[in-house]
Amino acid sequence: MRNLPAVTAPSLAQAPKTNTAAHKGLVAPRVLPVRHFAAFAFAAVMVAFIELTGRPAWLEPAFALPAVLVGAAYVAGLGGALIAGGVGAAYTVLYYSQPAWAANGGTFHIAVAIVVSALAVWPVLQLRERADVSRANSVQASEHADNLVQFTDRLAREPFDSMPEVLTIAATALLQADMAVLTILDPPTGRHFVRAVHGTGAAALGVEVLPGVGITGQAIRERRILLVGSSAAIPATQAGRVIATLTLARTERARPFGDAEMRVLEQILPLVTLAAAGTLARREMEEGSPRDPLTGLYNHAYLDAALSQLLALRRRTPPEGRAPLAMIMFDVDSFRLINERYGRQTGDNILRAVATLIRQRFRQSDIMARVGPDSFFVVLDGAHADVAAEAAAQIRRQVRELNLAGPRGEPVVVSVSAGCAVYRDGDPPDGLFRSVEAALETARWSGPGAVVSI
Repeated sequence: MRNLPAVTAPSLAQAPKTNTAAHKGLVAPRVLPVRHFAAFAFAAVMVAFIELTGRPAWLEPAFALPAVLVGAAYVAGLGGALIAGGVGAAYTVLYYSQPAWAANGGTFHIAVAIVVSALAVWPVLQLRERADVSRANSVQASEHADNLVQFTDRLAREPFDSMPEVLTIAATALLQADMAVLTILDPPTGRHFVRAVHGTGAAALGVEVLPGVGITGQAIRERRILLVGSSAAIPATQAGRVIATLTLARTERARPFGDAEMRVLEQILPLVTLAAAGTLARREMEEGSPRDPLTGLYNHAYLDAALSQLLALRRRTPPEGRAPLAMIMFDVDSFRLINERYGRQTGDNILRAVATLIRQRFRQSDIMARVGPDSFFVVLDGAHADVAAEAAAQIRRQVRELNLAGPRGEPVVVSVSAGCAVYRDGDPPDGLFRSVEAALETARWSGPGAVVSI
């Protein structure tokens, strides 16, 4: 993968932190002198009005001060309320300290003014704080939306070989993370490998991630977004399998991911899925993949070509040096009925599960292919008939033990039938297929889950 410098997704990588931008936009106007002056003016106007009107009985400071503080708090927040409160309280104390009020409850009026002012200002400050939070969230959501639009546009124009780096850089900036790791499925093997790292941990490139191990492995196994403290993992699924996982972490301040980040992660998920699926599809197209896209096994065309090459090599080998050649053909029993009853998604899950068992059981040197909607073919070079029969019986038992469920969680019982045959020198290539297909047909007639060798 080519290294992408600062030109990669610059609008996201270099953008200021979202919360910081919102914080500056809301707090800076509050500390401007004009707002504090306005708060001071509220108290000054109250004092001037009371004094100029001759201190009327209906306009005592005990009644005017709460209204002044409410206005100051609304305009300039807590700082403005303190400024207006300081001026107004000083005037109130002087007002009620005069001899005329000394015998008429001046101290009581002062206490009432202070208590009522505090009770009046508190809800105003709470409402203002909520309004500030709401505005901050709106600004944050707007900036997230803008970043997502830029992110989508960037991915749409990015070559597939640089997509992993772009994805990790953009996600790190968007979620204020310190590190991002992207794993992508390798369809031929069904394994997940780290393909891009932004931040620390570059040594992890190329490392396999096992399902269930760590937060990334848990997301692969559970197929859902996971938030664990200051780490988050997003699994991108297609056709029921996880094709990519984006994991983010905050290592410097260890600030945990919360509900706001969860919403952003849910918005990112379709983009990660689309980008990963496009990358895999373009890679297979450019490389001319011989693999079945659903199961990751070889397709029928590759099997035909490989067998032709294998038999040609066999014909050039002296008879005494030719190794035995065995074949197995598997068929999922009543697959059409399973599809009709539980749906195609469940059927695809069954095919992938059976293909995984086949891949795990046989050697890398064996040829494993999907040759029909519900049929698999295995060529075992150097294996005798008894070895093939034993391997087929083992696959049959493992399929029976699969823990599969339908769309409503109901258990789905699956079985496979298998036919085994050995290649005899002199048989035509199509005769090889006829032999193993005949064995499989006999197994089908014998009942579900049968294994027959010819």
